[in-house]
Amino acid sequence: MNSVNLIGNLTRDPEIRRTESGTSIANMRLAINGKRDGDVTYIDVVAFDKQAEACAKHLAKGRKVGVSGRLSYSEWEADDGSKRSKHEVIGRVEFLDRPSQNGSGSSQPSTDEPVPVGAGAVADEEIPF
Repeated sequence: MNSVNLIGNLTRDPEIRRTESGTSIANMRLAINGKRDGDVTYIDVVAFDKQAEACAKHLAKGRKVGVSGRLSYSEWEADDGSKRSKHEVIGRVEFLDRPSQNGSGSSQPSTDEPVPVGAGAVADEEIPF
């Protein structure tokens, strides 16, 4: 079974691109706090189609999100001949907070009600895996 569930904060704004066939792809990086202060794990996250477009439109650096999906591992050779690799989670992103009043997207507490888990999620049949 290949299943991953994570909660963390975005380290940068989502980057969106489109394939030649028109599929939207959003790339994000998630910071996940560990049990000790300063213990942080960084994971790349990929979302597709309507989910990718929603992430690019509504998320920004600092926002808290939940991610459910599968772990993917890639290896390649860089232009300089060195071998590279990375792990990333491909899946569904859930918006867990609201943007701050100043519009920066930071996850500072607000006086608004929290966003329900799943607000901003896309139906499972829209995830390409």
